[in-house]
Amino acid sequence: MKKRFLVKAIGLGLVFTVAFGIYFMKAEAEVKIVYVDEIARAPDRFRGYIGVIGEVIKIDVSQAIFVLGCLDSCIRIPVRYKGQMPKLRSKITVFGEIKEEKGRYIFEAKEFKAI
Repeated sequence: MKKRFLVKAIGLGLVFTVAFGIYFMKAEAEVKIVYVDEIARAPDRFRGYIGVIGEVIKIDVSQAIFVLGCLDSCIRIPVRYKGQMPKLRSKITVFGEIKEEKGRYIFEAKEFKAI
């Protein structure tokens, strides 16, 4: 009796684990990813959780902000991130949402991945 219960519990746990993994892989695959210049031109057009590709231009650890842009142009957006800052000049995809504060836009990052 205890063996049956244990086997059922393990089987149910495996089913939930697989379903949970599939859900999150699908959710990550559906995230819209854009380049930093697209955001800089029209930040009000992007709503919800997105990914932004760019290069880390400047870091201000004291304010938990870094600037994402392109070295060959003057297009830049400020990114607020509460974790460990990326390396200067690194190319990354940052994930989060655009927020408007005091008439200015800032990207509120939840995570980033090196490219």
